[in-house]
Amino acid sequence: MFAPDQERAAAELLRVTRPGGTVALASWTPDGLVGEMFRTIGKYAPPPPQVRSPMLWGTPERLREPFGGDVEWTALTTRTFEFAFHSPEHLAEWFIAYYGPIHRMAGALDEDTRRSFAAELAGVPVAFNRSGDGTLLAAGDYLEAVGTRR
Repeated sequence: MFAPDQERAAAELLRVTRPGGTVALASWTPDGLVGEMFRTIGKYAPPPPQVRSPMLWGTPERLREPFGGDVEWTALTTRTFEFAFHSPEHLAEWFIAYYGPIHRMAGALDEDTRRSFAAELAGVPVAFNRSGDGTLLAAGDYLEAVGTRR
């Protein structure tokens, strides 16, 4: 999912999978909670122009592009991971403190920009929150893709 060259990553998966073998991927969907988080991150640290969004792997249409006719996708299933935090702010604090790429990016921001980023990141899960009690319980959708190498 986070491979900087998605076509090359797909080609390598095909190279190491024998015909009849299984290719399986799990990728966050672009319209889910994590997709929205990555759009927010992209405002503060845009990826290099040649790097495609990792969220693209989370769509059946995009998966068919780099794998072409070399994989018969037998199951494309949207699944859910439940994010549970004390609050939306806690989610932002946790990702900034412990999730390597966000931690590193946030550490390079000046203090005012870092506060703005943290506040914006904390605002992302609000639309997905189902808790109703001030805590955060939000579904993060991902695409589980399983196919057979032709």
